[in-house]
Amino acid sequence: MRQMTDFWRGIGVARARFLHWLQMLVEFALAQGVGQVAGMLCGLIFVRLMPTDQYALYALCLTTLAMVSVGSDLGVTGYLSYFWRRNMQEGGDGIESKLAAVRLLRLGLFTLALVAGGLSLFTAASSTSFPLATTLVCFGFLACTAYVQLHASIDLLVMRLEGRQRITYYCDAVGNLTRLCVASSAIVGGVATAWFGLASGLLGTLLTYVVVRRNSRKIAVARINVTKSDWLDIRGYLFPLLPSVLVFMIQDPLVLWFTATRAGATTVAEVFALGRIGAIWAMLGTFAYLVLTPRLASIVDNARFLKMATLSFAALCILSATAVCVCWFYPQLPLSLLGHRYSHLQSELVIAAATSTAMVLASFLILAGRVRGWVKLDPIFGLGQLSIVILSCTYWNFDTTKHVLWLSFTIALSSLISAILIFAIGIFRPRLAGVSPLNP
Repeated sequence: MRQMTDFWRGIGVARARFLHWLQMLVEFALAQGVGQVAGMLCGLIFVRLMPTDQYALYALCLTTLAMVSVGSDLGVTGYLSYFWRRNMQEGGDGIESKLAAVRLLRLGLFTLALVAGGLSLFTAASSTSFPLATTLVCFGFLACTAYVQLHASIDLLVMRLEGRQRITYYCDAVGNLTRLCVASSAIVGGVATAWFGLASGLLGTLLTYVVVRRNSRKIAVARINVTKSDWLDIRGYLFPLLPSVLVFMIQDPLVLWFTATRAGATTVAEVFALGRIGAIWAMLGTFAYLVLTPRLASIVDNARFLKMATLSFAALCILSATAVCVCWFYPQLPLSLLGHRYSHLQSELVIAAATSTAMVLASFLILAGRVRGWVKLDPIFGLGQLSIVILSCTYWNFDTTKHVLWLSFTIALSSLISAILIFAIGIFRPRLAGVSPLNP
């Protein structure tokens, strides 16, 4: 009798958890999904509208924007997720001083990343004969966008950690819908230039920031005393991450930089255009970052964390494999979204799909591990990954789009293997992988 009672109780618990995750998925699809679809449509409008040379410049600018965004973070924002989980496990306060320290540190990193990104962009643009004035205007737009994103991303993360995901979905949706409206006006006005696409991104980011500030907690950084222990705590988390974060920061810009200098604007445009199909995987990655990671950050028990992380990883594998199969058996379906200039890239599409799959899975495992503080082994794997990226880019053949995509896949696969190894060590040997031991 007792066994039957326990059985039905277990069924009830499983049903409750299933309904909880289903509610999160539906909520994400209705709110954040709308914004993500809007962002994907915006990207497809520009890829179909812009001439090849303008789209190549747009691709270089967006890649530089991503480089500056990552470079202004270098894993600092992820520290907040780790600190949040540690506070839940051990108790304590001081989130305001940690927020202030993160903001100040990110402002300093932003300056350095902007200089590095600017040098990369102007070198690649000059090698493909883009006018200096046009490149300067585009760089101005991306610099302003990265600066606003810096401030908005911290507030958004805190809101997610507080469990206010629904509001963050609306904040992101406002920005992407704004970009879509501006991109749609380009169809009517016939403005098919790189600077217009970047301007639409800046406008969307500004509106996102306005909505975020209206809903986030108001913390005056200048009035908070950041202590030495705060800086030491951040340094202990951040330093082991630097090699792997630097790899993530430079790998895409480095590949596109070599492509621009060795192959030209057409290959750059084709490689980046196939990345627009990767918006499908971007939605999976966004779901993992916005929904799954904050939930995992709130789990203290090891067994429950492993179970939820495994189920989430399996779900991402199934969804990614389905998308790859569509690209394999029906390539013309996704390629039709890009327009006639890219309809011949059928085999290249499959390579790009496999690359996106590897990156989404690797990103999820990395984020899940950093929530637990498993960063001690990052220097070893990060330096190995950095060697792979530099050596591959130095000696790789960049003559065709397919060759460039195979290089991206090789780098993504090595990232996935490293992420799996670090996660496995974190599960079975947490003291070897973690900043601090987890609960027994």
